[in-house]
Amino acid sequence: MASSLVPVLTFRDALLFTVTSALFSHLVFNKFEPNKPRPLVVLLGLLPLIPTATLSTHYASLWQPFVVAYTTYYTALLLSVGIYRVSPFHPLSRYPGPLPAKLSKFWSVWIASTGKQHEYFKRLHEKFGPCVRISPNELSFLDAGAIAPIMGNDGLPKGPMWDGRRHPDWNPSLIGTRDIQDHKRRRNRWNRAFTSASVKEYEPTISRRALQLVEQLEKRAKNKETVDIAKWLSFFTFDFMGDMAFGGGFELMQEDDKDGLWKVMEEGIGNASLIHHIPWACRYLMQMNIFTKDTIALRSFGLRRVTARKEQGSHVKDMFHHIIDEDGLEPIPPPFSEIVSDAILAIVAGSDTTATVMSNLFYGVLTNPSHYARLRKEVDTIFPPGEGNPFDAAKLAEIPILNATINEALRLSPAVVNGTQRATPRGSGGKMIGEHYVPGGTALIVPTYSLHRDKRYFSPAPDMFWPDRWLFPSGTLVEDPSKANVKHEKVPLVTDHSAFIPFSVGPANCVGKNLAQVEMRMIVSLLVQRFEMRLIDEYDPKDWERKLEDRFVLKKSILPIVIKDRSI
Repeated sequence: MASSLVPVLTFRDALLFTVTSALFSHLVFNKFEPNKPRPLVVLLGLLPLIPTATLSTHYASLWQPFVVAYTTYYTALLLSVGIYRVSPFHPLSRYPGPLPAKLSKFWSVWIASTGKQHEYFKRLHEKFGPCVRISPNELSFLDAGAIAPIMGNDGLPKGPMWDGRRHPDWNPSLIGTRDIQDHKRRRNRWNRAFTSASVKEYEPTISRRALQLVEQLEKRAKNKETVDIAKWLSFFTFDFMGDMAFGGGFELMQEDDKDGLWKVMEEGIGNASLIHHIPWACRYLMQMNIFTKDTIALRSFGLRRVTARKEQGSHVKDMFHHIIDEDGLEPIPPPFSEIVSDAILAIVAGSDTTATVMSNLFYGVLTNPSHYARLRKEVDTIFPPGEGNPFDAAKLAEIPILNATINEALRLSPAVVNGTQRATPRGSGGKMIGEHYVPGGTALIVPTYSLHRDKRYFSPAPDMFWPDRWLFPSGTLVEDPSKANVKHEKVPLVTDHSAFIPFSVGPANCVGKNLAQVEMRMIVSLLVQRFEMRLIDEYDPKDWERKLEDRFVLKKSILPIVIKDRSI
């Protein structure tokens, strides 16, 4: 009786029906991009059961029609998707790019797993030009003119990768909030936390933690130990941001990473940098311990610290005071889950990124002894050793060589090397980016690492650490530092500030930019004032850049140095 309900088709027609079902699924995926479990189960799991039933009349066993139907269905679906993506009918067909990238986002996962995605994008632009198709529905614009229409005040909302960076059961952090109005609501609290007045209130905490860092380094200098300055800068920023986000409680400089917090944070960031390329799979991958154990551990830690901080209340107006809205300025108090997500964001964004930039700065300075000498002379002139610490933020902001050095470190190694993804809303009709029409439902990036090393915007020597480019107006005739040993004519300096976006731009830029700059100025000037530093003899300086990894933010390796207390 049941079998009579199944249409009797010839074997050929049954296979054709299976292929047609797959093409129908492709149409649904193409139009709606479903990523919720129910439609995915229907389209990928249940729909093939219908052609399985039509094939069952041609087999004696029960399992054979399942194998044939599902194999045919998935093969047809994959072929249909692949052919469409490389065909002239795809909306992005006019944009050049590597074939594997056009076919599948899994190519992006593979490239990201190497840790060298930033260098890969740079090579793509060198080969294909300023606009490259880097995945089936994603474009990369290496063009300063694209910054404002993509990320500016009238720019685009955040792209789908942000759905792949959040746990489906948790509130997203501020940076992962895609809804423009919700982001604006939440950003108001963060803006209050980083006004000039607020940052001024944080300066004593920076000073106290900076002197603690010096104390630890002095002990190691006295014992003539090799110091991994990258590690100590990470410990400093982590302890400081712990003060800002939770009212204290982190003591990595005193106790080392005994609880594995720094390691957990780095591993969690690394896993997310892979998953975010396939946001439709996030809900399922987030159920796997291999992808979530570090994220869950960090979340649990943040949950405990936020609970404790709320219970103890404010003793000072730290960053958490504003994030939790303890002044009661918001009409609706922020949800607890949102507070936890934002507090963890503060730790990750405020410690890892700043430490990486400072580590890159010291790498650049210590591999350029002549510039190191000039920087030290400038600091010593304004803040003579033995006559006080360089903690005058207003004065530090006016020191030319120091700030040029920080800018050059930010230019060569921005913390978020490929920028933050935006997208034209699906069904919006698209948007013109310069002379390029970008259809709705397209993700876009402006790759910061590539932009900052583009000779159209920074020359001469765009790949070289040369802080002097920030000391003269663009157009000044200068000698090319990359040809220092060759007699040559002077060339025009190009330093395009509109293409310098280490903190991003627009309403979703880095809200902690001012604090990060104060922090870096104080730490760099203090260490230069207090210590003689050099790379250890056995260290190959080329290892530093070779081992930098793009894990959404830059992941650094060790930077071993010898330090000597200048007061001895």
